[in-house]
Amino acid sequence: MTDVISTVQNQDPGSELVVLYELEYSKNEEPARFFGGLEEDLDEVQFRDSVNTPQDYNAIPIIAEGFDISSDGAYSRPELSIGNIGDTLSDAIGGLDYEDLIGKRVTRIITFKKYLVGGASDSHT
Repeated sequence: MTDVISTVQNQDPGSELVVLYELEYSKNEEPARFFGGLEEDLDEVQFRDSVNTPQDYNAIPIIAEGFDISSDGAYSRPELSIGNIGDTLSDAIGGLDYEDLIGKRVTRIITFKKYLVGGASDSHT
């Protein structure tokens, strides 16, 4: 973890930020994993979970805003809009209606591109 901390503290970390999302839509299923895309020809990336297992994240149009952090007042209420291009979202969540997703947990992971599987700082390449 110290490599990540030292990277963040550099004036030029040498890699662009990547924002990954995990949507926990069912207790019995793996979460649906998405990212906002990095390049035009990149439709999937992999990122290692806490036990170093590569997890696939599919590219999908995402707009996420309202992730404010404050020590006083009410919690922020972020909004997440996902485009269902090519039925990527529908395929990931099965037969659920979009209303069924209200209140489900979404985890946002912010990392550097170089820490993705196969990236320059991937410790398992």
